[in-house]
Amino acid sequence: MSAPMRFNTTHQSLLALSPRTRCERENQSTPFSLRVRQGFLALFLALVPAVASAQTGREFVAVEAYVGRARVVHVGKILEIKQIEYGRPLTHIQKLGKPYRLVFEVSETIRGNETKRLELVLSLHSTIYLEYMRDHSVEVMLVGGPTRGYSYRSAEIGIEEQGKRLDDERYQVRLLDNVKVPESGGKDSIAAQINQNYDSCRMFTNELEIVVGREAILKRARAFAKQYPDVLSAVSLRVPNEFGALCGDPNAFCIITLPICPETKTTLVALKDEPGLILRRIKSRDEGINLSLVLVEAHKALAVLRDASQQWVDSDDGKLALRLTSSQTVTAGVSIKITAQIRNTGKAPITLLRPFGDWYDAKARGMKIWDDKRRIPYSGAIPDYDVRSDGFAVVAPGAMIEDHIELAMHNFSGIEAPGTYSLRYDYSYDGGWDKTAGVRDTWRGKISSREVHVTRK
Repeated sequence: MSAPMRFNTTHQSLLALSPRTRCERENQSTPFSLRVRQGFLALFLALVPAVASAQTGREFVAVEAYVGRARVVHVGKILEIKQIEYGRPLTHIQKLGKPYRLVFEVSETIRGNETKRLELVLSLHSTIYLEYMRDHSVEVMLVGGPTRGYSYRSAEIGIEEQGKRLDDERYQVRLLDNVKVPESGGKDSIAAQINQNYDSCRMFTNELEIVVGREAILKRARAFAKQYPDVLSAVSLRVPNEFGALCGDPNAFCIITLPICPETKTTLVALKDEPGLILRRIKSRDEGINLSLVLVEAHKALAVLRDASQQWVDSDDGKLALRLTSSQTVTAGVSIKITAQIRNTGKAPITLLRPFGDWYDAKARGMKIWDDKRRIPYSGAIPDYDVRSDGFAVVAPGAMIEDHIELAMHNFSGIEAPGTYSLRYDYSYDGGWDKTAGVRDTWRGKISSREVHVTRK
């Protein structure tokens, strides 16, 4: 499991080591001539302004969002982590890392089925932090749940849980108390880096307060899981960097991820009415800019909450529910971005076609668009394609998956004009791709979403 999320994707297997250890490992495995070339490259890069890195942002996930967006939440320690050979087919995203077996000793279950031992198969890029936590019996909070767009981008990709295949799941650990730093290690030790990357066990809450350490974090987690037993969606609130710095390193910009629930709405309404809830707690370099930022972002987050309050549409058999969302406004020349979410409302895992797993059918037949006069049909090309295994997912009970798609103007001639458009998505599957994708026992049926409205300026 990786450290708290940043919006750039970096390989941490060497970055997590001290500078000296990194150098030793690189020199042992790299030919001399290649090291010379790398040295010149490093010198060149050192002279180039770090423009790209200046745009790196940071996401702080509130305690309640960690729990609310998770299907399972356990407290315990890592017993084993070992690379394995995995004989079954993997999805495209699962192939990005290497399969590892991770065994977790559970001392407390906050959400999900109670167990004393959790066995996972994960697709991992780096294991240095996890191995350190295993070797030093570090207690952590482990969360697992479905894909959530960018919010869990740096979480680890799941393959199996307790021997059962679960695609489209992500797993993370959260440090509860600071790891003891060896006296000889200093700030470059792995222990010090773990503490820094987990913000010295500080976390925001959905009231925008900060809690620190095991007791405070778990108290919040337990209470929220008890109040909200089902998986929730989340909303992002961008805040001034000075406010993010109260919890950890904000980088170039930062957001706080909050669960979509009445308590979060109360916080956002209060913030919109009184920006001082944030501003009076920081020393601002530009009060006018930060005031504008807080007001605009609170308004945007409240709009997301209003959209999310739209009811889900259940399937006829009661096993699935579908929801469609979109930006409320788009500017001239910009594609309309759509998100479709499907939730397993049943009591058993379901294998299903992803919301936009058949991307062509989703655009050409599933998506219905109307302006104020007529329906606008699909006008794009008809491709020759197949839907493979990564177009399907196994969704656990209570879990949710989501996909994103863009409706480009060259595929829907007519949506380029200013005006308001109504959109509905008819999700359906009849089993036609089962053989091609190598799947079976898939869900079959149809669900039509509620309409959403988009205004082009």
